[in-house]
This record gives sequence, C-alpha cells and structure tokens, in this order.
Amino acid sequence: MARYLTRLLGTRNRTLLVNAGVVALLSLVFVLALTHIHHTRVNQTVEAFDQSIHRIAVADIDRLLAFFENRAYDNLASPGVLQAMRAKDPESLLALTRERFEVLKRETPELEVMQYHAADGTSLGRIHYPGSWGDPISASRPMLARVHEEHVTVKGMELGRFGLFLRLVVPAFIDGKYVGALEFGLNPKLILRRIREEIGAESLLIINPAAAQKLAADLADPLALACHGAQLQLCLEDSRFVIPEGCDSSEENMSLRVDEHDYILHNHVGFNDHEGQRVARLLVLQDVSPLIDRFQAVMALTLTSALAALIAVLLFLRHTLILMEHELAAGQARLRAIVSSMDEGVYMLDTKGLLVFINPAALRMLGYEEDELLGRNLHDIIHHTNRHGEHVPSERCPINLAIHRMEGFQMENDIFWRKDGQAIRVAYTASPVLIDDHIAGSVAVFRDDRERLEREEALSEARRQSEELNRQLQVKVQEITRVSETDALTMIANRAKFNSVLQHEYSRAQRYGTPLSLILFDIDHFKRINDTHGHLCGDKVLREVARLVGENLRSSDHFARWGGEEFVILTPENQTNAKALAEKIRALIAHHPFEPVGALTCSFGVTRCDGDATLDDYLMQADKALYRAKESGRNRVETAGAEVGA
Repeated sequence: MARYLTRLLGTRNRTLLVNAGVVALLSLVFVLALTHIHHTRVNQTVEAFDQSIHRIAVADIDRLLAFFENRAYDNLASPGVLQAMRAKDPESLLALTRERFEVLKRETPELEVMQYHAADGTSLGRIHYPGSWGDPISASRPMLARVHEEHVTVKGMELGRFGLFLRLVVPAFIDGKYVGALEFGLNPKLILRRIREEIGAESLLIINPAAAQKLAADLADPLALACHGAQLQLCLEDSRFVIPEGCDSSEENMSLRVDEHDYILHNHVGFNDHEGQRVARLLVLQDVSPLIDRFQAVMALTLTSALAALIAVLLFLRHTLILMEHELAAGQARLRAIVSSMDEGVYMLDTKGLLVFINPAALRMLGYEEDELLGRNLHDIIHHTNRHGEHVPSERCPINLAIHRMEGFQMENDIFWRKDGQAIRVAYTASPVLIDDHIAGSVAVFRDDRERLEREEALSEARRQSEELNRQLQVKVQEITRVSETDALTMIANRAKFNSVLQHEYSRAQRYGTPLSLILFDIDHFKRINDTHGHLCGDKVLREVARLVGENLRSSDHFARWGGEEFVILTPENQTNAKALAEKIRALIAHHPFEPVGALTCSFGVTRCDGDATLDDYLMQADKALYRAKESGRNRVETAGAEVGA
C-alpha cells in the first residue's frame, strides 16, 4: 500500500496551478457579477429618474391644471363676472378679479396669464396686464378659436404673442348662451424649477420649430430667435444646461460626457397643444457620474484584492505542500493503523484483480490469514457465486468493474464466501484507484449486512401494514364526507354541500366575469300529498322529482335539496337561459306521471348571480320570485326583478 501512496505524490505538482486557476476564475465571476449589479443599479436609477420626471411633468401638471380649472369655475361664478363679460366691460372685470389673480399668483408664482376673451374673438381684458384689451387675439391663437367655435374647455401648451405657456381656457355661459371665455396661463419654467427642486437635475424645453415658425411673425417678444428658427430653447435663468454640438437630442435616454461628467439625457416627455400636436419636448440631464465612479473604485479594489488573494493562496499552498512532504511518511503509518482498526472490511486489488492489501477486519469476517490471500484473485475465492447459487464471472464483478470502467459501484444484499464455506450477507462500495490519471486498481469497503437487512425487512412489513391502515382510513373519510354532503332521502347534494358549491362558483364568476344563475323551486300542494297519501308516498315523490330533474341537467349544473319539498339549481347561464331551463324542468314534471299521486306541478323562481349583490341577496330574490309564482297560480316560472345586482 505504501508504494501506491507514494505514487499519489505526483498529483501534488499540479495543485498550485489548479488553485491559482480557481482563484482567478472566482475573481472573474465576481467581477462579472459586480458589472451586472452595476448595470442593474444604473438601469433602476434611470427608471426611477424617468418616473420622477413623468410625475413632475405630467401627473403634477395635470393636477395643477385641474386645480386652475376649478378656480376658473369659481371665478366665473363670482357675482358680476359673467354680466361684465356679456357687457364687454374690462374695467369691471379688472375690479372684480384682480385681487383673486394676486392670491392665485402668490399660491403659484408661475401663473402669468389671467385673461378674459369676448365671444367675438377679441381680448376682453388681461388681468395680468391691465390696460391691454380689444385686440383680435383668437386670430393667432388656435386654442381660443376652438373654444369660441365649440364652447368646450381646452387645455394644452401653446405659443402666444407673449411666449410659451401651459394654457387652460374655460367657456362662460349665461342662461346657456356663450358669452366668452376665461384663460389661465402658467409659465412652463415651473416644470424646470420643480425638476431642479425635487430631483436636483437641470432641464430645458425644446420648442417645436414648426410651431415656433408658425407664430414667429406675430410674437411680441421674438424669444431670442438667434438659432435662425432651427429650434427654441426655454431654460431657467441660471441653468448651465447646454446641449453639446452634434448631439442628437431625439435619441431616447442617450449617454453624454460633458466636463468630465457622465450624464443620461432623458427626452421621452413631450407637451402637446389642444389638437394633440407636439409643441415642446422636455430634456433632463441625469448625472450618473457618482454611480460610475463608485463602480470603478469598487472594481479597482476588487482586482487588487483578487491579486493579493492569489499571491496569498499560492504562498499558503506552497507552504502546505512542503509540510505534506514531511508528514507523508507519518501519514502512511497513520492510514494503515486507521484501516487496520476499522470494523468494516477493506481490501485493494491491482489492475489484474490480484489482492495487494487487506485489513484485519476483512480477514476476521472471511476467516482467512493474510498470506492465504495476498497476490491471489480474490473474486475466485470469496465472490464466485451469488446468493441465488448462480456463478458470477470475474468480468461482471462490481469490484473488478471499478477498474475497467473507472467508476464507483455500491452494492447491497450481496454475499461473500467464508473459508469454511459459509455465506455472509454484505453491503460494499467499490472505487477505482487513480494515480496521475492512470488506473492503479480498486479498493472495496464492506460490512456484514445481516442486522441491517433484518431491520429493513421488519420496517418494510410495518410500512405495508401502515399503508393498508391509511388506505382503510381514507375510504372511511371519503364515505363520511359523501354521507355528510348528501341528502339521505333523495341522494342528491344537501344544503350544506350546495352552500359550499355556491360560494365557490360565485367567487369564480366574479373573478372571470362569467354568467351564473340560481333556480329555486318547490312542489305545489306537497302537504296535500302527505295528508292524502302518507309521508312514505311523499318521500317517494321527492325521490322521483330528484331523479327526473337530475337526469335532465348537465354536468356543469349543480342540483341540491334545499329543504322539505324545495330544490335548488345553480347553472352557469345568464338569467334568460336559466329561465328557459326552468321552463323545461317545469314541463317535464308537469307531464310526468307520479305513482300513486298522478300529475303534480312545481313553481320556480329564477335570478342571476353576476352582479354586485351578496349571495344572501340573490337567494332572497330567488325566494321572492318563487313566491310570486305561487301567488300567480303555481306551475309557472318567475324571474327576479332587474334591480338584482344593479
């Protein structure tokens, strides 16, 4: 055995290289993971930034315009305002609403326009700019022209003679007659300011060139058309946001590098006029330099740490291998002592199947001395015949197969033959011995398996008995369940079972929006049957009704005895189809001979269950419909009113 252990030392020469490769691979995986985390974090940050932009520029602005729409209605409802508009009296309008304008401007400093418009398209008074009125403003303002023509509230972004504003125009009426409109205009810089205040980003508005050129000739302030009409930019006075030359700002979420900083340019939010045409586009710069700098710092630290770890691992392994050289001889002795002291039998074969090592426990279990077996073919001595008395060829022996196939085997409930001819039941594992990737033989570890097999056989019998007991219990449980859910007289579902089905089907109908209807019916004059023919005859009639109805229902319908002579049907149909089903059953019963009673009839109440009412409401409506059928002469079908589930 010492000869084989000495040969194993040849594999240690590759240990340093293998471990260095493992450390390098782990470092690469860690770097890739960090890169993935970085990209994920950047994407999440960009997405959250996008959502914040949308909230500020769209949702918050919509709420702000809705607020001013309410203020417009309040203002028009103030005493004297509509009359002054009809009289085209700008002085009265100024006196009535100037204070309101000042209050609104204190609340929202970006409010710059509050203007009344006459029905003929002229300005009726600029509250924000007193003294200017009477000009034909609607001729250059499509939004106003639409309000004057259609008399509807219009909102959107529009260029006017005094610049770009978020505008809201509300029509005004006296006794249904259009008398003009009230306009509020918000400086769109409020969007840029709120973006800076809430998310700390710089932004600007790019005005659509076509919209700018269309109104350029009529602008009171040309808005610095130094760009020769290519595009107009609106930004905060102290903004440092400048689009680099050659940058295509139409590319969505593009990356920029300006002044040693990395940015993401967000440009997906646009502003339309009242007709849905694009007037301006919002550009927002997101500084992602801190994320990138942090990633680069972590990456540098990771690579440095990986290199230091690699050096440390190599030094540690070199030191360890040196110690292994010194301890190998002592290790061989300890290994032999351990194997010799084991209770399991251990032996080793060479590539020809000849025994090269066997421990004392194996010799004791087999009844041999060591010199009787060393150098001999052990299979022919202890493993030549299986427990069925059949010959086992050497090439089929798992211990030899471990050599030829270079793979391990595990066997249970096999036998080895002792020297005295007695068979012992064993369990064993066989593993190939590899030295420098070359097969050197196989090693087998076995134990006397009689006690384990006896325990397993006893456990198997106990498990079989337990499974049989469980099967019997399941049958009993199923029988008890069936009895508890079945009406003992008619052998159809009882009320408890139906309530469970009703709750389940109602929840499913609510979830998927499918129709569901309830049919409640009972036998007309059933007490007369009991009084005339006796209760046994009455029971027979109930069973016959249950059989007749059950044979004419589909598998998707649920049928149960509700109580006494009352029955209930739940069907996945709308109320019209459910009524048709009830009519069919009513006719079947009315034309069926019931011995010895003869003919009998039933009354039906039908309701749908696909509204917003409760199950108790539906049951009550079906019951009311049933009693209407009774009161209307019996042997008929009545449906619940249209108010059910409304």
